[in-house]
Amino acid sequence: MHSAPAWLRNISLIALLSFAICIQPQNAEAKASLLTLADGVVAFSGPGEFYRPLAVFSARTELRAASQIVRTKDGAFYKVVVKQSETKNVIGYVSVEADARFLLDKLDEDDLTKYGDVALLNTALQVSYSNLRNRSSLLSLGYMKYLSPGFYVKGFGGRFSDASASALVAGGEVGNDALLVGRVSGLVSYGVGLFVPSQSGAVFEASSKVNAMMQAAFGVRYNFGGIISTSVAATQTVFFNANNSLVSSGATFTLEVGL
Repeated sequence: MHSAPAWLRNISLIALLSFAICIQPQNAEAKASLLTLADGVVAFSGPGEFYRPLAVFSARTELRAASQIVRTKDGAFYKVVVKQSETKNVIGYVSVEADARFLLDKLDEDDLTKYGDVALLNTALQVSYSNLRNRSSLLSLGYMKYLSPGFYVKGFGGRFSDASASALVAGGEVGNDALLVGRVSGLVSYGVGLFVPSQSGAVFEASSKVNAMMQAAFGVRYNFGGIISTSVAATQTVFFNANNSLVSSGATFTLEVGL
């Protein structure tokens, strides 16, 4: 057999090399970064401004970003890496309307899929149930609003009951919810309010028609995909007036539904 001419072998080699280049994986897009141009640029936990803010950046902050813009019915967002500690990064979303500049270079894009996507909403309704000593309990419904990545305020109203009496409660709460591992976060909270028993002298000795209450708690919260969260916390509650008080402790369980 005669070997193929040299010119034919060269053409075949060029064709094979061209084909090999064409079939290389196409998911290694150009690396991108986002440079903030002013103070106050917010990265949210999901692609929408109704998600909880993860971080607020000052001017001239450079963030690693995906080269593709995420578009939803709530707008267009850059997908960026938010550094929360020396060892923890999570995915955040910055609106394309923010005061920031999108930059590209010719390097391969980092794999953003290895970072957690938490998608925490910044407002929620929360049902809270406290199981306290002496067969007493406190059930309330509250409205939560996150003012920063972890700090929230809540207004609540509900009902306290024990074996012999009941009371209405209403008040406010402040707390901090900080991500720990994956979708698990640690929480602390402190609430104050009014305690209105069904009659004077009910619940604790010398209670009046209107009394004060305080409640402190610490525990853990788990986030189910950003829409629903649940938590368990050790709790101490104090009901008091100028003459007497009742101190109780127990566990508080909550269920949050994002709005």
